[in-house]
Amino acid sequence: MTSRLVGVVLSCFAIAVACGGTVRQAPTELQGGAAGQGGNNPGQSGAAGTTVGGAPHGGAGGAAGTEVGGAAGTSPSCVHAIPPQPPSVTNAGGDLELVFAFTSIRFDSGADAGAHPVGFDLDLTCTCQGEGDSCVLPSWATAIGCDGPDGRDNAFASMMAEFGAVAPEFSAESWSASIAAGSWSVLLRIRNYNGQADDDEVELAWYVPLRFQPDLPKLDGSDAWRIVGTCIAPGDGGDPYSPKYFDPKAYVSNGTLVARLPKAVFRPSGWASMILTDAVVTGRLMQSAIGWEIQDGGIAAVWALNDVFAGMKHMVISASELCADPNDQVYAAVKKMLCSHADIYRLPGAPATTCDSISVGLGFETVPAVLGEIRPPEAKPDLCGPQTDPANDSCDK
Repeated sequence: MTSRLVGVVLSCFAIAVACGGTVRQAPTELQGGAAGQGGNNPGQSGAAGTTVGGAPHGGAGGAAGTEVGGAAGTSPSCVHAIPPQPPSVTNAGGDLELVFAFTSIRFDSGADAGAHPVGFDLDLTCTCQGEGDSCVLPSWATAIGCDGPDGRDNAFASMMAEFGAVAPEFSAESWSASIAAGSWSVLLRIRNYNGQADDDEVELAWYVPLRFQPDLPKLDGSDAWRIVGTCIAPGDGGDPYSPKYFDPKAYVSNGTLVARLPKAVFRPSGWASMILTDAVVTGRLMQSAIGWEIQDGGIAAVWALNDVFAGMKHMVISASELCADPNDQVYAAVKKMLCSHADIYRLPGAPATTCDSISVGLGFETVPAVLGEIRPPEAKPDLCGPQTDPANDSCDK
């Protein structure tokens, strides 16, 4: 990596530290007001909390409120962005099977931000919007500000904006161009769908494809993407594409698909694998001239820092590998930038739990596609030796 790029990386991180801090301050429009005047009639007790992506957690419900007014600092605008609830219909049934391929991606930051913010309130806490943090920020988590609208957790967006200022391959535009070039994508399969606006139970499967060959993908519904064998689970022979990453209890509510995946993996071109935890996948199911599509798709998930470090040995920035060499200024700067964006805990926790992950919000669009042959994964070069493997590093070191 050139000395100029090293300087840009270090300068970018210095700016992030100067603007960050472990004490979060909400923008004026998101700050809560003074305490309201209490009413006379008690409100209803709050229900027990749950995480958006993972298994339910959270203990007793909240105490009864008052009819008028709230506690000081409470923002009436924070309504906790969560996925649509399941439809009222039951046992809808259906035999429609649909396959989709990603055609574009967006980070919801800078020039690529769409009309609708991506992500959900994963920890059900509107940080800086009348509510505190859902986990304890370590001393090195200095870059994160407040949650987005309605408590949306998406530290990934601001992190990628910083990386994009250093190297163009970290932009959503570059990632989308790589899809068009056939370098990578994500394939989604829906089964048992009734084709209607509401379906209480469908299956959503997530597949990782290999590079499209021999030509460029047409993105017209006819592309058969080869599937990496590592995302196929041992099956009973009934489904040759038995998925490793899937939700058998996904649903469609008012035309919007909602699925929850304990794990999901994708491999943007030239990037390490991203292992997403408790991923929530949503999008509008629409019919177009070429078939069914998922439009205004979204992914909300948690990216654990230990998974970040494990994948860094396959990461390349401007033709330079990232190895945990104590004398490598670029690695040190990238590590600090990644660690500085930790804002959430990867499992259901308590406010006393230390943040150990980066919240992720991504937008995507799709076209119809075809599941191709199943192939072994392409061999990845081991860019770092055992002594400098980032998998052995951590933000605390």
